[in-house]
Order: sequence, then structure tokens, then C-alpha cells
Amino acid sequence: MGDKYDRAIIYLRKHPEEISNVWGEAGCLFAFCTPSGTDKEDSRAGCLTMIHSDAFCADKKSFRNAVIGRSGRRRYAIERQIKADADIPDAGALIEISDLPLFAKWQRKLDRLIR
Repeated sequence: MGDKYDRAIIYLRKHPEEISNVWGEAGCLFAFCTPSGTDKEDSRAGCLTMIHSDAFCADKKSFRNAVIGRSGRRRYAIERQIKADADIPDAGALIEISDLPLFAKWQRKLDRLIR
């Protein structure tokens, strides 16, 4: 049956109206880009869409420490990759069923690198 991300995709394909309910049954796809998947480590943390679109930052630096809750070049490299990924929607309201595998791919990568 796959991992939690595969199960979340299956669920959201059956319930696409819940995509905007990121904290629902399939919230793992839209977790914050932090070790815990929440914003508890860093109040500036964001999800993939927020980081990609700079949703929180007026000064374009607010997410510099939000992707990974530890220092180092890897954190900045991942942030740059997220910002550069043109396939990540710019807002939660723009997420479609076809985007879900991309979110799963990124969450798995974050699991390997920071969680």
C-alpha cells in the first residue's frame, strides 16, 4: 500500500475537496519544512508552497532559517531547490490532484535529510 504519502494521495484523490484542509487526514503532504513538520522550531517556518512563493517574507530573508532547523549549507541548498522548483504551486488554493506526487517527493526528501 506504500507509505503515508502514498496513502494521503489515495485519500485526496477520493476526497479532492479536502486538499485545502492541509491539517486533515492527508496533512503529511503539506507539512512544514522543519524536523518536526510543524512551525514549533521556528515561527518563520513554512510549507513547500510558502517557501517557494516567499509567502511570509516581506524582506525575502524570512525563510533563510526555516527549511531546516540546523545550520549548514545543506539547509540553504534545499531552500534554493524549493524556491527554484517551478512545479510547486504558489498558493495552497492552487494545489491540484496532479501536484500531489510532487509534494510526496519533496516530503520524502525532507524526511531523508532533516527528519
